[in-house]
Amino acid sequence: MKNIWMEEIGWLDVSFLSNTLITNLNNAFKRTFESSFDLWRTYCRQIASSKFLMGEKKNTNFKAKLSWAIQHESFERIQAGDFTLGDREVVLSKDQQQKEAERVIQETRQEFLELPRHPLWIKACLLLTERVGGNTAKYFQELDLTYLGNNNSNEYIAELKASSRFYKDYLQKKYEKEIQRALEEINSTKINYLSFTV
Repeated sequence: MKNIWMEEIGWLDVSFLSNTLITNLNNAFKRTFESSFDLWRTYCRQIASSKFLMGEKKNTNFKAKLSWAIQHESFERIQAGDFTLGDREVVLSKDQQQKEAERVIQETRQEFLELPRHPLWIKACLLLTERVGGNTAKYFQELDLTYLGNNNSNEYIAELKASSRFYKDYLQKKYEKEIQRALEEINSTKINYLSFTV
């Protein structure tokens, strides 16, 4: 928890963690944050997005300390909207950006594995996630593979069905080549024609 606080907030108000603070951190982690580092990181990012909580608001000397932040009452006040969030730009270091990108990729991969889609399409989406990043790859959830095989002219074709005309047009225009390459790679076969339908 301390390391995540340092990554997201950027400073620690104590030079060492006392036994009392360690106990309080453990209790908060289990009770308030349900033993989830993701929930804790999200909470730290909420704090980092607030000028007031970060001690940057004029006419006040308040600054959120770790010992204050882990109190359940503080958590509830922040979630209830007692403090303005999002009025401060949060700049992530390159290391933080890389970690965040990796986290989003893993999250997106898990989402694909849980989707009721054609197994080959899921494999293609997992490959695409590594190539285009997790946030972009989420759009591919709006597609599914409906046909992969030979047509009447004995050409190897793939047909994808989109959830809406918007996604059909957008994904076809922007990612058709990447999608075709991914399908060819996972199927080890050249695709002569890739079509998108609604």
